[in-house]
Amino acid sequence: MKDDYISKEEVTTTFAIWLARKFLPHNFSMWREVVELVLKDVRFVQSERWIPCSKKLPEMHDAGRILKEVGIKQRSEMVYITIEEKRNDGGVERITDADAELRDGEWYSDTLRWLKAAGKKIEVTAWMPYPEPYRPEGDDKHEG
Repeated sequence: MKDDYISKEEVTTTFAIWLARKFLPHNFSMWREVVELVLKDVRFVQSERWIPCSKKLPEMHDAGRILKEVGIKQRSEMVYITIEEKRNDGGVERITDADAELRDGEWYSDTLRWLKAAGKKIEVTAWMPYPEPYRPEGDDKHEG
């Protein structure tokens, strides 16, 4: 039922209030600040999650003139990827690669190229967008 659903934000808010009551029992003015800080941290962590390739792939856009000259029509932005290598002993090793992109629906990175050339059994299982560049607090200047 819809009325029985509790959102992650409601759970997080409840937890933050519990923390504030436990550690700041007589300082009610701090409760709101604690709740806002906890929610801010949770939202940041949620925005920095790995996305399984089985659920979604990065958005594709025009590859640009240089890549088109070598036959590539579309590419994604650069992203982090998780590569799973299936070892002969049945185990799995996971590797994170920082400079990867999709090109016409195929993953591309130097690490992937080297692993494939070495005959490794690999698969890209997840990806994550690059974070926003660091900006000092109060820096409202935007490049562009």
